[in-house]
Amino acid sequence: MNLLILGGTSEAQNVVKQLTGNTGGTPCKLIYSVAGLVRIPELPCEVISGGFSQYGGLSEYLVQRQIDGVIDVTHPYAQRM
Repeated sequence: MNLLILGGTSEAQNVVKQLTGNTGGTPCKLIYSVAGLVRIPELPCEVISGGFSQYGGLSEYLVQRQIDGVIDVTHPYAQRM
């Protein structure tokens, strides 16, 4: 299973840490995305920065990377993802 986590918050980083520590033996690949406006965190997964236009847009990225699910843990008052 491939999961994309839209982050940029401390809560998002906690979600990654919880998921990487509790996979229950199920192979799960996490990819953490930040907008590029924040520093890149050190996490036990792949981290991408700067949005998805560099990959042809979010929908194209989801197809290319065979993403099974997206977890949105961006700031609750963010006007743009």
